[in-house]
Amino acid sequence: MEDPGDLRLTVEGGVLYPVCTMPVEEYLLGVVPYEMSEYFPVEALKAQAVCARTYALNKLGANADYDLVDTTNDQVFKGVNYAYVNAIRAVRETAGVVGTYKGKLAICYYSASNGGQTELVQNVWSGRGDWDYYKVVDDPYDVENPESVVRRARIAKNGEVREGFKAILFSYVLPEMLRQGYIASAENFRIDNISAMSLGKPAHAEPSRAWTELTLTFNEDGTFSSTFGQKTATGTFTFNAETNQLALKYDSSLLALGAINAYAYINGANLQLLFPMDKLLTLLTSLGSASSQLSTITTMLKSYDSVKIGFEFSK
Repeated sequence: MEDPGDLRLTVEGGVLYPVCTMPVEEYLLGVVPYEMSEYFPVEALKAQAVCARTYALNKLGANADYDLVDTTNDQVFKGVNYAYVNAIRAVRETAGVVGTYKGKLAICYYSASNGGQTELVQNVWSGRGDWDYYKVVDDPYDVENPESVVRRARIAKNGEVREGFKAILFSYVLPEMLRQGYIASAENFRIDNISAMSLGKPAHAEPSRAWTELTLTFNEDGTFSSTFGQKTATGTFTFNAETNQLALKYDSSLLALGAINAYAYINGANLQLLFPMDKLLTLLTSLGSASSQLSTITTMLKSYDSVKIGFEFSK
């Protein structure tokens, strides 16, 4: 490993500042094989050499103590290893070649990975500039590169998600739960089914495929259980917050009741349910055989089948 050029050392405020001055073409020999692998195709290394050369020349400044640093803040420089014959060939065969636009040096940005699609400069950094020489293009090779970072997330349709993601979903659902009168707490939030998923709100104009929003669609159907004496029945429910209408559907294997429509209201921390008498009678009749007390109540209520009866439950 060699460091071509002249090394100058200065001390300011007790800090040692080393600055190495060298020809641009020699500098590139210590950049290209580290910004790109020595074992990449030579033509790719040549493209890297042109970009690195153009970047370096754009950074030259007569009034600065130095022009570039040797890290990714500018371009990685680790000295010259003459065993890297492919990188040396790429630099030598493109000597003096730079990128230009409208007669001036172009600003040739590059990155180790682009996620499968290049990006426009104005979409990344603020400020104005003439960037018409940049285009959004697909890059299938980046995705195929085993060194590229690929992150995947699996969202199951049955609602099985990680607790961290569930907490994020709850934070978005919370305002709607409060609006609809639910007792909104993380313990009361459960995902049973995700029916659809879509991407929305593109970050930039087409053909960019950068999205800023993920929309999950899941129904509000819930499950419930009710116990009368020694008999417990289960089912599902739906609730319309605008009308306060509650629809209970019992499991047909337990009770052949179909749907029972009622009304639900929140009274402080309590839940109020208001049933039409005919539906309540149907429920009690189905359960009556399990309890003589229910049979007696059913007989008494049959003369009031046109009214509604309410219950209030506390947690």
